[in-house]
Amino acid sequence: MFHYLKCKELLAGVNGVGRCLCDFSRDYLKEKYSIVAQFISVGSHSKNMVTQNGNGKIDADYNGILISYPSDFVEKDLKCAFMDSFNRVLKELYGITKGCRDSTSAITIPTLHFYDDPSIEFSFDIGIILTVRSGNKGRLIHDKIRGTYYFSEIPNSKDVDLREKEIKDSGLWNEVRDLYLDKKNMYLRRGDNNHPSYICRIESINEVYQKYFK
Repeated sequence: MFHYLKCKELLAGVNGVGRCLCDFSRDYLKEKYSIVAQFISVGSHSKNMVTQNGNGKIDADYNGILISYPSDFVEKDLKCAFMDSFNRVLKELYGITKGCRDSTSAITIPTLHFYDDPSIEFSFDIGIILTVRSGNKGRLIHDKIRGTYYFSEIPNSKDVDLREKEIKDSGLWNEVRDLYLDKKNMYLRRGDNNHPSYICRIESINEVYQKYFK
């Protein structure tokens, strides 16, 4: 079952690697593909929400928020460009030649570990996000059965950042953290792979917001 990672030094180390990967990938995306993206952690290190499944891998997630990209790029082109950028950075910075995995709703980085302690393993899922016409967020999905790529709209995600701030300002963030962990474990027990960390975070924020502000 998932639990929160409490060691501050370990949190900082994992976040440092994730931030490095994302920063270099962001620059490569802009240079080679004219894709402008901003990478943010999914409520993870900055919000003390990095999780670990038992004694297994540490789980930290990032989103690549699309700001602009060439008009002739379709969804598959975007996924391939992001994967190419992370594969290049992994090889150049860490000598890792094993490529990223094209997961259904993310790019999964190969398992990493610290040089001074190989027993500590961690990985990242990188979601690709943009704002759809309704104002909600859309997450890039690869439907492997149909062989199609598309942006799936995330319900009630339009005002999630404002709601998060209001919850924090009211001293209620711990309720979000508790609910987030409960949801991750609930979906884990169900074998549900359609609710990644980002979705769990949005669901948790919206439920706490509805409880206290509606």
